[in-house]
Amino acid sequence: MIRAFIASALAAISFIVTPALADTWTVGQQPVVYPIDRFPVLGDGSTTWGGTPPYYANMPADINDPAYQLADFTAQDSEVQSKTQAQGAQEAKMRTECGTPSHFGYDDPIIYPGQQGASHGHQFFGNTLTDYRSTYRSLRTTGRSNCGGDVFNRTAYWTPWLDVNGKILRPDQFVLYYVENPIQNSNLLVDIPRDFAYVSGPDPMTGYISQTQTEIDAANAAAVSAGAKMRYKLITNGFVGWKCENPIGNPAGTTAASPNVYDASTNPEPRQPYLKTASGQLTLNCNNKMPDGVTNARILAEFNGADCWDGVNGHGGPTGRGHVRFAVLATDTSTGVTTGVCPDHWHRLPRLIEIIYYPFPDGMNEVMSWRWSSDINSNYNYENGKTGHIDWFGAWQYGTETNKGVMLRWMRSIGTMGNTPHEMNYSTIDNTTRLLTDSQIPTNQPNYKDYPGSIRGGRIVDSNHDWASKGNARFVAPPKGPYTVHMGHGM
Repeated sequence: MIRAFIASALAAISFIVTPALADTWTVGQQPVVYPIDRFPVLGDGSTTWGGTPPYYANMPADINDPAYQLADFTAQDSEVQSKTQAQGAQEAKMRTECGTPSHFGYDDPIIYPGQQGASHGHQFFGNTLTDYRSTYRSLRTTGRSNCGGDVFNRTAYWTPWLDVNGKILRPDQFVLYYVENPIQNSNLLVDIPRDFAYVSGPDPMTGYISQTQTEIDAANAAAVSAGAKMRYKLITNGFVGWKCENPIGNPAGTTAASPNVYDASTNPEPRQPYLKTASGQLTLNCNNKMPDGVTNARILAEFNGADCWDGVNGHGGPTGRGHVRFAVLATDTSTGVTTGVCPDHWHRLPRLIEIIYYPFPDGMNEVMSWRWSSDINSNYNYENGKTGHIDWFGAWQYGTETNKGVMLRWMRSIGTMGNTPHEMNYSTIDNTTRLLTDSQIPTNQPNYKDYPGSIRGGRIVDSNHDWASKGNARFVAPPKGPYTVHMGHGM
C-alpha cells in the first residue's frame, strides 16, 4: 500500500512538472518567400480551399467530452438567418463574447510550457484552468469557459494585463470575431487545425521590428533591383491599437505617429498604437458617455490574429510566431491590381479579431499611467500601451466532416456563405443554429448550476489563483508569485 501511495504521489508530481507536449516546430520546411514577379501561390493546389496542409496528417484526433453533447446545448432559431445578415458587415465573420478575465497569472503555456511563473503578467479568458501546464488535451478535457459556448469553447485566450500604478485594471468585456478576411479569398481558407497555438503581435524583445516587415522589405528591395513588378506592404502587425468608444472632436485625437494602425485606404477607422508618447502626450481624447448621454463609454484595445500559416507546424517555436504571418497588401505595379496575400505556398486561415473593453477612467489623465504588463518588463523604453499582443491556444469542440462540432460548423458557415458579407451573432454556429446562452442551459444537464451565469458577469474565479478581490471591483491586486520574468521572448 505504501509503495502504491508513493507511486501515486510521484505520478501527481510528474503531472505538475512535466512540460506541455513538444510542438511540431520544424525549421525550414516552409520558407517565407514573397515573389517579385507574380502574386504568391497559396497552398499546394490540391484542393480548392488553398491546398492541404501537411500538418493535418499528424494532428491529434478530436477529443470529445461525453458529459456534454452539442445537441443538448443548441437550438434551432428562426431568427438566426436574419441575424447573420448584419447591416454594414464588410466580410463574413462569426462572433462570441466573454466575461471579465477568469484569472490572472505569470504563466504562458505557449512560450514557457511547463515553467511556472516564467512570463510577465497575463489576464486569461476562455478556459478557466489555463496555466503553465496546459496542453491541447488538458484544455479540451478540463476547465469551464467564461466565453460563449462554455464547455464547447475551452479555447484559451490571454493577453498582458493592464497595469495602473501597480494594480490591474479589470476589463469588463472581451469580444472575439473569427473573420473570413478579405471576402474575395473565402475559397482559399483552410481549417484552423487541432492542437494549434500562436502569439500574435509585435515582439518588443526584438526591438519592435515586425518579422513580416523585414521579410517584405527584402522582397521589395529584390523587386526594385530586378526591375520586377510586385510590391508588398504590411497592413497590420497584430496590435491594431487603442480607440475611444466615443471620441471627442478629431477622431484620431492625437499628435502621435501611428506606425501599426491599419492603412487609411483599407481601414479608415482611427486607432492609436499607444496611449502616451515618449514626450508625455496623451494620444486619445474620449467622451465618458455615449451619444445618448446616459450609457458609459469605454476605451478599447483591438488585436488581430495572424491569418497566414506555414501548414507544417502547430506551434511557433521559441517566439510562438514562427509558423504564422499576417496577410500583406500586394500590388502588381504593371496592372494596378491589389489584393491581400500570404507568402508563397503558405495557407490562409480565418483571422481572429479580439477587442478588450475597459471601463472609462475617473479622468483621461489616468490613462497616462495605463501600461501593459509587457510594457513594464521590456528591455526597451516603449510608450505606454504599445506592446499589446494576444496568445491563442485552440480548444473548441471540433468534430468531423460527418459529425461536425462547433468549430467545423462555424468554419463551414464562413466558407459556404462565401462572398456574402455577414455577421453571425453571438454563439451562432451556422445559418439556423445557435448555442444556448448560459441562462437557457437545460436543468437536466450535469452540473448545470455551476455555469457562470451571465456571459458578461465574469463571475468565474479560480480559487487556485490569489486574487485580492473576487468581486467586480474596477481594480484588482496582481497575483503573488512565484514568478520569474524572462527578459526574452516572454510575450
